[in-house]
Amino acid sequence: MSNPEDNIENIPDADDAVENTSAEATDTVSQNAEASEEALLDEETEGAVPDAGDYERFAQVLKNAKEISARLEVLVPGVLDTADATNSAADVSRRASSALENGLDHLREGSMN
Repeated sequence: MSNPEDNIENIPDADDAVENTSAEATDTVSQNAEASEEALLDEETEGAVPDAGDYERFAQVLKNAKEISARLEVLVPGVLDTADATNSAADVSRRASSALENGLDHLREGSMN
């Protein structure tokens, strides 16, 4: 007596289901991207001249960018100094570790003689 569940050929492969779903999702994303591009192109050709609100927003963005740039100019040298100090501390630590290892090697050699 055989059950339908016993027949492996009747069970759909999970990988096939994932591949089909993935392909469908990719097609949907592609179609949405194409539609978005077309809508953007239509909007760009319709409103070729920016309105006053666009100029105000652009001026605000430019002002913010200049403020951020000025802050970065103040912060970056401090960050570079900190990085340099960190590298120097690492060099000192590495030298101290090497000196300690050499000292331990000398002690071991002296205790063996």
